[in-house]
Amino acid sequence: MTWLKDIFEDRNYLIMILVIVLGFVFLKLVLYLIISNLLRLARTTKNNFDDILARGLRKIRWPFLLILSLWLATKYLNLPLEINKTFDALMIAIATWTAIKISNVIIREAMARQQAKIDGAKPLAGFFSVILKIILGLIGLLLILSSLGVNVSSLATGLGLSSVVLIFALQNVLLDIFSALSLFLDKPFQVDDFIAIGADKGWVKKIGLRSTRLETIDGQKIIISNRLVTGAVIYNLETVKEQLVKFTLKLDYKTSSTNCRAALKLIKEAIASTEYARFKQAHWLAFGDSALIYETAYWVKGADAKRQLDVQQAINFKIKRSFEQSNINLVH
Repeated sequence: MTWLKDIFEDRNYLIMILVIVLGFVFLKLVLYLIISNLLRLARTTKNNFDDILARGLRKIRWPFLLILSLWLATKYLNLPLEINKTFDALMIAIATWTAIKISNVIIREAMARQQAKIDGAKPLAGFFSVILKIILGLIGLLLILSSLGVNVSSLATGLGLSSVVLIFALQNVLLDIFSALSLFLDKPFQVDDFIAIGADKGWVKKIGLRSTRLETIDGQKIIISNRLVTGAVIYNLETVKEQLVKFTLKLDYKTSSTNCRAALKLIKEAIASTEYARFKQAHWLAFGDSALIYETAYWVKGADAKRQLDVQQAINFKIKRSFEQSNINLVH
C-alpha cells in the first residue's frame, strides 16, 4: 500500500483528487441548474427553443463530467508532455462526440415539431444532422492533431479548398435546402395557405427540401424552386381579412339617363345583399367607344379564392336579373 501512502503524502495528488470530486459535483450542479431553468422557462414561453435545448443538454451524461473533471485535475500534476498531449486529445475526442450527440438531438427535436407543418422536415433534419456531424468531426480531428503536435495548417488549407469546390458544385442544391430552412424558421406561410408569389397564386400543397408546390384556382400544379420563393415578394392572403375586388360593366348607349342612375343603385343593392360582400363604390366612369363604362369595387371577406369567385357569380346573377327587370341592356 506504499502507493496509497505516496498519494496522501504528495500534495499535488491530493489536490488532483479534490479537483476531481469538487469539479464533478460543481459541473453536475451547474448542468442541473441550467436544464431546470430552461424547463421552467419553457413553461412560460411560446417558442420551443428552450425545451429543445434542455433535451439536448440532457445528453451530457455523468461519465463525460467525470472525465472532464479528471482532465482538469491533471493540470495540477507535473506529467510528461506526451501524457498531457494524450489526455488533451482524448478530452477533445470525447467533447466532440458529446457535441455531436447534443446537436443531433436539438436538430431532430426541432424538425420533429414542425413535421406536420412542413413536408420534408424529417429528411431536412437528417441532412443537417449529417452536415453538422461532418463539420464537428473535422473540427475535432484538427484540434486533436494540433494537440498532438501535428502541423494542421496545410491540412486545413486542403480541406478548405476541397470544401469550396464541393460547395460550388452543389450551390443550387444547397441554396434550395438553405432556403427551405429559411421558410421553416421564418414561416411566411404553411401548408394549405393561399399565397401569391410573383404572378402565381394558389394553395400551398407541399414545402419540400428543394421546392414549394402550389395548386392554382383552376387546378394547375406549380412547382417553384425554394431559392426563387425566398427571393420573391410573398403575399400570404390567408391572413388577409378582406380583399378588394373591381369589375366593369358596359351599358348600351341607348340607356336613358334615368336608367343610368338607376343602374348604380341596382349594382349597390346586388352587392349589399350578397353574403361575404361589402359595397365600396360604383361609378359611371366614362363614355366608351361603343358603350357607357361603369366601374364597381367591393370588399370580400377573407382570402378564399373560391369564395371570391362564388361571390362575384352571385352578384352577376343579381345584376343581370335586376337590369332585365328595369330594361337596362348590357353590351360587349
